[in-house]
Amino acid sequence: MDERTRQAFTLWTQAQPTVSAYIHALVGDRTVRDEILQEVALAILEHFDRYDSARPFLPWAMTIARNAVADRRRRSRRMPAQLSDAAEAAPAVR
Repeated sequence: MDERTRQAFTLWTQAQPTVSAYIHALVGDRTVRDEILQEVALAILEHFDRYDSARPFLPWAMTIARNAVADRRRRSRRMPAQLSDAAEAAPAVR
């Protein structure tokens, strides 16, 4: 495993519980949360080269999670928003 992949895994392992809780707050369903969390983990690994290591990792990961939830909502109108748009965006703004 190369150093960049190792760094991605380390940062994701630290951020994953917070990102999981955030997604759960947005979708309110454990099964959907787990599916989206997997999508987020893959996106982070696939796009880790875009991550600016001079900036905090968690807000970057939360933005990917927020976008993944939004994508899921667009694909499935059965998943209404649990929080307001402002509340959803707040954790990712930090």
